[in-house]
Amino acid sequence: MGTPRMHINYDAYEVINDLKNHLNCERPQAIEIAFAKGMSSPENDFSSTNKSNSKKWEVPVNIIKGDKYTLYKALIIEELKEDSLTEDELKNQFVYFIEKGAAIIKLELNRLNDLTDYRIAILNQDR
Repeated sequence: MGTPRMHINYDAYEVINDLKNHLNCERPQAIEIAFAKGMSSPENDFSSTNKSNSKKWEVPVNIIKGDKYTLYKALIIEELKEDSLTEDELKNQFVYFIEKGAAIIKLELNRLNDLTDYRIAILNQDR
């Protein structure tokens, strides 16, 4: 089992591509990093998920699969304090956390100067 067909806004897609280039990683890993950034951010407004009318990018089906998908699904359910979620609700939360994480990453990337490596900035973030 893996992620269903979902669409993220095009801004998030561009940030994920920038992240992919900064970290020299594959798109699935960049999406997972955006998801983790979104999950770890303390501000959660669960009502505003994927309602923008902007251009969308289709996230490939099963980009996160197997044990990772099961773990992320459990994290979402725990974060929302729900016993269960429908597949549509779960998909909306995946999109929400990916887009939120991409917005955070965009801010972080914009703060970097030309000589700063984002990998080092991530490691030094909470110091």
